Amino acid sequence: MSNWLKWAEELRVTPEQAVNDLLRGAADIYPFERASVCEFLLAILSRNTRIVQGKLLGEQFDAVDTDDHLDLADYLDDGLSAWFLTQRQKPLPPEKKLSAYSLQVMGALELLLYFNLPKTLATLYEDQDKWSEWLTKLFISHDRDPKFAYSRVVDWQGRTLNTCSHLSINSTDL
Repeated sequence: MSNWLKWAEELRVTPEQAVNDLLRGAADIYPFERASVCEFLLAILSRNTRIVQGKLLGEQFDAVDTDDHLDLADYLDDGLSAWFLTQRQKPLPPEKKLSAYSLQVMGALELLLYFNLPKTLATLYEDQDKWSEWLTKLFISHDRDPKFAYSRVVDWQGRTLNTCSHLSINSTDL
């Protein structure tokens, strides 16, 4: 069994821990260990879980679309939603680790630009003031600004997909 398949099983059993390991770079996902989190997930998740379902530039093989793996996006959504809520509640890391942590949060937010993750998106739409307050504390520089990444996700998802049209979303308030 490939190592990434073991990670997929962990995702099914303990979604938040598996997502945490993946985002921290601690997950054993051979043969994808050199891929970014997003590239790894693009390789293993069904195209039906993507926002853009066509073949991506440079994609050399089809995503894994067997019945054995179609549920992974749902578990990813559960785990990522729980991960965000946990991270917001935890104390911030020490200053010397804040830059890496900020990048990790931005990578997690980026997943919402590629995959249909409705539970995570709903989690991030709720209590936008709390999310904004937390993300403001993670600002490192203009190229490492999780609050900006969050506003981009909220704005793009709200405009393009209308997934939460019943919510009042105004990214200029972020």
